[in-house]
Amino acid sequence: MIRPAAFACVVSVVLVLAGAADPAVVDAGSAPKTYRILAGPWSKQPIAAPFPPAVTRTHLAGLTVTVEFLEPAARAAFVSAAAPDQDDLFTTGPGRPETYHAFRVRIENGAGEDVTLQAGNILLVTDRGEQQYPIDMTDLYRLALHARLDDPDRIVRGVTRVMFDSSTQVRARETMERLIVFRTLPEKWKEMRVVFSFLQIGADTHSLSFLFHRRLVAR
Repeated sequence: MIRPAAFACVVSVVLVLAGAADPAVVDAGSAPKTYRILAGPWSKQPIAAPFPPAVTRTHLAGLTVTVEFLEPAARAAFVSAAAPDQDDLFTTGPGRPETYHAFRVRIENGAGEDVTLQAGNILLVTDRGEQQYPIDMTDLYRLALHARLDDPDRIVRGVTRVMFDSSTQVRARETMERLIVFRTLPEKWKEMRVVFSFLQIGADTHSLSFLFHRRLVAR
């Protein structure tokens, strides 16, 4: 039986030991501030609910790439729809800070050639220069072993249906939608970019960049 809360708890411990924190939700201090991650450039103007989807997209040579930051509930809904028999391994227990941050990537290949995405070459870069690559199956497998979850091989096989890993090919005229998942975000930042440094359309290689920011939520 897969126990996602236990899995995420172990990840949380690993990150805390590494000195990680998640200021995308709460700032430290006597009066915590709440933030929301949105698409586009930073603005100092606070935002109030209802919040717009954090979606940005690019069109290139018949290809449409859409990247959306997912809040925890939206991430869980995506996992449930994509793999109904797979638990959301990226969740945390009640009252615990999020240890993963997921982006939904949708590739609509309207080009006449196949598209190859190298997930290992996707990079998250903040305006302060911090960088990180998305987690991969090796990361998940190692943490599953550490958590002593039942059948870690089955866990990894299930996650491949919801998360981009390694090299992925999208055939001409087809559409593919999966997650890229990053660990806890850096302490202080205003803007971040999700950079696709290797996206191949036929024999041509391209780079794409998608801008997000965190906005203070009005009280």
